[in-house]
Amino acid sequence: MKPGDRIILFATGVLFSQTVLDTLLNKKIKPAAIVLPEYPPASMGNLPGAKIEYNTNFDEFAGKALKLSIPVVYAPEKSQHSLPIQLSAIQADYILLACWPYLLSTDVTGLASKAALNIHPSLLPRYRGANPIADQLAHREGELGVTLHLLNEKFDQGDILAQAKISFPSGYPEKQEIEIEAARTGADLFIDAMKNYAGSDWRPVKQ
Repeated sequence: MKPGDRIILFATGVLFSQTVLDTLLNKKIKPAAIVLPEYPPASMGNLPGAKIEYNTNFDEFAGKALKLSIPVVYAPEKSQHSLPIQLSAIQADYILLACWPYLLSTDVTGLASKAALNIHPSLLPRYRGANPIADQLAHREGELGVTLHLLNEKFDQGDILAQAKISFPSGYPEKQEIEIEAARTGADLFIDAMKNYAGSDWRPVKQ
């Protein structure tokens, strides 16, 4: 990454999002803004084909950001038409999604001057969708990993920029263990991608 690169993190406050944020902060990378999908207390039961329960405290997550002087923007699905106006002044280089439930319009993703990316906790194209970790646990998937991919007009189908397998020496992991390791590894993939932007290692691959 170049000094001064500005990142807008779209998150939900769940453990996965929290771990991505903490990993970035530990590497001295502070987002220019954080976008949350609902006003707290949040209810995310309106996704097609899935009901996601976020056992998290949105106020706590937002409060942590504000203590670090990171602006927080609330963007319920019905109000996302206003996001381009709200976020344009940030002049973002990157948009990064870490457990974001809605498709973003090109008016939003186009705000990123370099790339709009998603961290997805599976080895795409396997286990697309809203609950990839739960799906992998249900199938006792033996090859766990995380994918960093570009955003497009479909969920989890953008070109793949980087992938990494994750392993757990102590045996088959619990959901929380997968969330934490996938988020840490995914954030590291994003940091590496920023360092290599437009270089020889920046080679998105179609799914």
